[in-house]
Parts: sequence; structure tokens; C-alpha cells
Amino acid sequence: MTVTVENRDTVCCNIINQYLFDNVWNEPESEYRINIHPQRFKNKSEVGSFRVLDANIKLPTKKEPYFLWYMKYSDTNLGLGLTNCTWYSLDNICNDFNTLINAYTIDGAMLPKNSVYVRYNKSRSIIIIAITKRAFTKVSTLDYLDKLYFTVYYDSDNVKDIKVLSIYVDSVKRIRALQADIDEFLVKHSDIDITEYCNGDEITDRANTPTLNVGSYYDFVADGNVLFTFDVDLGASHENSVFLSEKDSVWKQIIHIPKALNKDNKVITHNTCDFFIRDMDSDSTRGRYMHRVSGNKRSVTQITHNDMGIALFVLDAYRDYLGTQNVGVHVVVRNHDKNNVLIRDASYIDLLYCDVHSDADIVRILSGKGPEKITWWKASELEKSAYVQMMFDSPDAIASRDNVGRFIDALGYYSVANILCKKISTVKTSDAFTGSVLFSLPLMYLGLNVIPIVYLNNKPLKTKYYTYKNDKINNTCKITISREIYIPTGSTVTAIFNLTENSEAYQFTPTEKNTSTVISYNDPVIYRRISGSTVLHGIGTASSYTYELCHKNTNIYAVTDNNDGTYTVSFNENCTGQVFVIENKNATYVKTYELAKYTDTGLNIAIPIATEITNGEGTVPIIDHKDISVYLNNHYLAKDVDYFINTIRDSDDKFAFSELVIQTMDGYIEGSSDELTVVYNTVDSDDFSHGFSIEHKLYDKTPINLFFPNITAAHINGELLVGGEYNGTYIKLKNDPYPEGSIWEIKTVLPNVIKNFLNEYGSNLDLNRIVILNEYFGDKLPTDPKVLILESKHRIYSIFMNSVIQAIRNGKIPAVNDPDVNRLKNNVKPYLYLQGMDLVYRTDNDQRFIDYYPQYVNYAVDPATKKVIDAYIQALMPKNVDPTMEVVY
Repeated sequence: MTVTVENRDTVCCNIINQYLFDNVWNEPESEYRINIHPQRFKNKSEVGSFRVLDANIKLPTKKEPYFLWYMKYSDTNLGLGLTNCTWYSLDNICNDFNTLINAYTIDGAMLPKNSVYVRYNKSRSIIIIAITKRAFTKVSTLDYLDKLYFTVYYDSDNVKDIKVLSIYVDSVKRIRALQADIDEFLVKHSDIDITEYCNGDEITDRANTPTLNVGSYYDFVADGNVLFTFDVDLGASHENSVFLSEKDSVWKQIIHIPKALNKDNKVITHNTCDFFIRDMDSDSTRGRYMHRVSGNKRSVTQITHNDMGIALFVLDAYRDYLGTQNVGVHVVVRNHDKNNVLIRDASYIDLLYCDVHSDADIVRILSGKGPEKITWWKASELEKSAYVQMMFDSPDAIASRDNVGRFIDALGYYSVANILCKKISTVKTSDAFTGSVLFSLPLMYLGLNVIPIVYLNNKPLKTKYYTYKNDKINNTCKITISREIYIPTGSTVTAIFNLTENSEAYQFTPTEKNTSTVISYNDPVIYRRISGSTVLHGIGTASSYTYELCHKNTNIYAVTDNNDGTYTVSFNENCTGQVFVIENKNATYVKTYELAKYTDTGLNIAIPIATEITNGEGTVPIIDHKDISVYLNNHYLAKDVDYFINTIRDSDDKFAFSELVIQTMDGYIEGSSDELTVVYNTVDSDDFSHGFSIEHKLYDKTPINLFFPNITAAHINGELLVGGEYNGTYIKLKNDPYPEGSIWEIKTVLPNVIKNFLNEYGSNLDLNRIVILNEYFGDKLPTDPKVLILESKHRIYSIFMNSVIQAIRNGKIPAVNDPDVNRLKNNVKPYLYLQGMDLVYRTDNDQRFIDYYPQYVNYAVDPATKKVIDAYIQALMPKNVDPTMEVVY
């Protein structure tokens, strides 16, 4: 299908469909677990043959009496290649077709497989069932003739051997031979799970071969599809974990698979499992097969990928069948070819199953005794959740946009965004690499412009070393890397694609003769510049101007389409003489700054966040930027540790200007010019965390993050993070090449185009849930080691202290060695406002990993001046905690 802007959304739905097919849908039809209730053919048994319409049909044997039933061929949904008009015993079908067929009565008594026969009629429209009268009456009663059921299990995608030995002990003489057959069967299949039956009951004592009795039936089923088995003891009923199902309005028992048996968190759905209810009395070795034919599909339901619920009325019925209240559940878990694993869903089941929760914790939480605010982890909620329900869905060939809301309900807002919006993409170079990489862009970007930020082998590449070209028609971006850069075969080229529109900025003053100006975009954001009487000071900037947003539809301005790619902004005549700044709210700005004017003199690196005026001279503030990414040379900087945004407002909270303040001392290139590249994005970050690596793990006080490979940018030690394994409350670094204590940042920024699409169909519940989850997991972080061994610490300098040192050097503060600390503090009053901005003076810094410095360059001063500077440092500078090396001022 050719993708256009018009059909883009439909194609996006098909992409989600494909994801669900690969990761969520289990396609229960392919497994052929069908529960069938055959209809009784005759009220009495037949011997030799029986008549159907004009035909006389011979029974499997001549002298044995049989009870007869029938079912429609379509009921089985099973395509076995059985010959028409031929009897097949169930043990033959199991052995020859690797299909498990169980015939049983309502009380869970299993009919011997060598005594149950099936036969297609000539037209293959009807299946006749014949069961020997002797076998039926041995394992059940005549009262249950109308309560016979069949269950067929067959995974067409994952066929493994199913072998059955089904015997009837007809005489004492045959016991030794039959016992030998049993022993041979058990040895031959000793490496797989074997289920044993005697006269319809499951034999629970697997350790001992059963003693054969004349007149008894014994079945041995070796199922190569079985992954493992486990048991749940329900004897102490007051301690059982139950819940009231809101889905079915019945009480249910939670059946939890131990985490140790499912370490990979495979999705194990109940339709691939068999359940047996066992008599747990000390002298008992019997159990009954638990069927799914009662309770309108309420017998067994799914709670999570690893938990199921059994209706208590079913368990109570089996207590009656077994004649005891002391029962347990034996669960047989089969493999399934889909091999799906747990993914991030809207209910955050992966966090329920994270390392900090034991099996007992999980069951307690599911039963409603967990954290009060996390209501979505209750079994009653999970059982009816869209993700769990989708486990049993089958794919539609074409998805409708009407399904998007359900996709969001099931997977979560950001999971769907991650599927649709691969804004971070990586390509590995081959021998054929010629310097250019063609990236396919997310369909949501169709017809839009992008600005890529490029990484080579996870290190940021300076913008001067690559060019790019957008192809809106084919929705691609071609990135060409300069020949100055050596790129070995096998290198990775990664691009983070930021959406943008025209980034031109305008400044306009309406006059009586001209109240309009022409711009190049149709949805501007316009600010009125106000001249104040007070000069507002930042760190390196001062201004008396503030800016006031002019709202749309307020009779201040109107925008007209000129139908030539330009637009006219017309101002009300009352605006004459006022100054307006016009910017594009959808623009991304990429700015590069040479730092020589700062580093050559040691000035605080405080860069005005501004852009050039398109229709005149000078610059105007970039007013509406919300997110920022900063690169010093080829080193990514972490917000609120390496730098911060200093926004200045007046007393009425009107915006004046903002500055990018760099405080890191790492990432500079000795003896070379330093270059700062900054991406100003008008889309706000959805989630942000930073910290320092500890024992190959990343975590902070808010450990639950949005961490999706396509939309989350994770950096460590100035590089793009690869190989991070999300473990719920922390991210584990694989093959960790980073030194202990490396600074990291995780940030998710979702473009408006995907937000607008998703918001049409569903709500973003994720952020609210993450807040609640962080409250819960805040005290469940990994335990920090008592001793941290660091090669070095992260280094930042103080803008306050650096300004004081500059003032001493240029004579604004007297270079007098004064022992009076109070007079020293009085001398620095003009600079004290900087402490409120200075990262060094923050109280939440983790000083285990950070060393503070008073300046970032070494100044040439005479010994007397140095002594004065040292006195100020001693009096005013926060002390370092366990520095990794001597901090030389």
C-alpha cells in the first residue's frame, strides 16, 4: 500500500496490529483446545452394530456392549486425517496424530482412552462416539451418561510427541506382561511429564508404579508439550488467596505460577494448561481432572501472564466429588509456539513481577491486600484488563481506527507511541558504506520536516560533520557524514529525529501606515514586548523587557493565508507603536556556540537563549522552548547537574529572558576550541531522570521511568546508552564499559503529532500511574554498597564563587586579606543572588559522585591575591565530601 497523509492513520493501525500479532495475541484457534458436549445417541447400550437411518454400522468389537453419542464434525474444529467410516480409539489418535483428546464425565472422571472410539460418517458431517459399557460404569455412573464431555488439545504450530499407554487388566495371567509394558513406557519417556490414571482417577503418587488389579483400567500419558508442573495446596482454606471477580461476579481462587518456573515471564494462558484437583488427605493418592465445561466459561480465567483464577464453586464441587475438604490443585503447563513474553502494558504487570516482589508478595497484592493506591494490580481489575483479554484475541487482517482506544487501554499510552513513533533509529555500517545512511522515518512524520542529531558509535557527532536531506514524499531522511570522519565497518550510526517547522522569528512594530507583516508559517505564537522601568539581571544577561502572550481570538491580530506559502499577520490599529515578537510554536531550534569568549577569560558560561530576527537586526528570546538537549563537543550533558536553564521573570511573573548556564568541568578539549550544540524543542519532556551508575545499575529516588527504545533517549558518561536492560526499579547495564559513578540521564520527549493522534482515541493514564508507582517503589531501591570505589568524580564549578573570584581579580572586591568572615560575606552581597541559581549550592546534590570547584579555568594571580581568594573560598564554598583527588583551586 502506498502511504499518503490521508491513509497514514489506517496504516499506523495495521502496524499496531502486527505488533499485537507478534507479541500479544495467542491465537487460541491454533491450539485447538475445544470443550465439546456430545449428545447421547441411544438410551441403552448396543452390541455388535447399530442402525443410523438406513445404515447398519458395526461397532469397534463384536461382543462388547457400547454406549453411543454423537457430535457435529464442525464442533471439533479439528482437521485430523482420519478415514471415514473407520473406528479410532483415543489412544490411537493420541499416538498417531500427537493430539490429546480427553473424554470425561462432569465429576472429572477420565474415561480410559483404549475404551473410547470415534468414527466419522461417510460425509464427515457427524462424529459417532462409542464407549465400552464396562469402562464407563467402572469409572462413572449411569447418571452421568448425559454428562459426558470431550476436550481436544492440539497446537498446530508446535507439534511435539504425545504418547499414551492405555491398558485394561482382564486377567491375573496378563499382569506380568502388562507391568512390563508399563515399565518400558515409563523408562522410554522418563525425560518428559507423565500423567497416570487408574479407573478415571489421576494417580498422584508418581514415585511408585501402581499395583495392577484385575478389572481395572490404567492410562499413562507422556506429553512432550509439557513445560513444567506445580501444586497449590488449598487445605488451609482460611489462608487461601481469593478475590471477588467483577468480570464474572463469583469468588475465585488465585493460581499463581512460581516465578522460578517462569523466569523469562512467558505468557502462559490457561487454555494451554490442565488442572487436576487432588485429595490432599495423607493416605490418598487420587485426583480428578478439572474440566472447563461449567459456569459459562467462568471455570478458569486469566489474571496475568502468570496467574489464573478458578471459580470457588468449581473447587467446592470437586471437594464433593472427592469426598474431602482437604484438596489441592495440580497444574500442568504446556509450551505454546507463540512464545510471547510479558510486555509493558497499561497495568504495569511487569512492575508487579519485578525483582522486589516475591511470589507471596504478588499473590497478596493480587488478592487486594497490596498498596492501596495501586488499584489496577488487584486480580479483579487485571482479569478484565484489555491486555489480558487481548491474550485470547486473534488478529484481524486490517485494523480499524476504532481499535486505537482499545490498543491504548491494553498497552498503555507510551507503549502505543513507542510502536508508532520510532524517533531514535540505528544502522550498522557494512563494507558497502559510502558515507550516507538513508533512514526511514515514522509514519507519523509523513509530510513533516525533521532535524536529526547524529551519533557515531554512541558518541555525539558535531553538526558540522554531517548534512541531512528530508524526503517528505518517501518519508525518509538521508544523512551524509563528512569524509573527515573515519568510520570503520561495523560502526553504528544513530539518529534522534526531532520534528520541526520553519524556525524564523520576527519582530514587528505596527504603524498607522502599516499594521501587517508577512511570515512563513500559519500558526504563530505572538508576544507583546513590554518595556519596564527595572533592569532584570541574570548571570550574564540583563534586560528591562518582558514579554506577554497575545492570545488568539482576542482582537489583537489575525492571520491570513496568502496561498503562496506565506501568511499575513494583521494587527489591530490600537496596537500601533507596540513591539511584537512572532515565533513558530512548532519549531525546533538547533544552535551552535563557540565558547572561546568564555573559556579564554573564565567568564561564567551563561548563554542567552535567543534566535536571530528574520526581518531585522539583532535577536529575540526563544520564549516557548520546553525541552533542551546540550552537547559539549562530542559529550552529552546532563540537565540539572552539568547545566541548568535560568529563566528570569519580573515581579508580575512576566517572562523576560532565559539563559543556558553551563557548570560542568568535563567534556572540554584541551588546547582546542570548544563547541556547544543545543537543541531547543518546543515539546515538553514527558519523563526525566538522572543520577549516577552504581554497581552497573541506574536508579534514582523516582525509579519508575518511561523507558522505551524508540522514544526514550538514555545517555551515560556523555554517550548514548545501549544495552540497558529494564528491570522495573532500575536499569541494568550489560557489558558495562562505563566507570562506577558515571552520570546518566533518561528522557522521553513525545512529538505533538503522535500525542494529537493518540488523544483522539484515549487518555494518557501512564504519567499519573508512574507518580503513584514511584511513591510505592521509592523505598524499594537496590541497596547501595557501603563503600563506593570511584576512579573519579563528576566535576562542576560554582558560578557564584567564580563571579567572586572575577570580582577580586578586576578590583570590584578589595584584594585585602581580612580574617573577619562577616566582612568577607558583606563584600559579596552584590553576588549573593547567584547562590540561589548555582547548582553547587543545591541541597539535593549527591556529593558521593560530585566534586565542587570554585572556577573552571586556572587564573594567573600573585601570591597575595591567591591568599585572599583562598580565604573567600574557605568561607563561602560548600565543602566536598570524600573527594577522589585533591581539589586544587
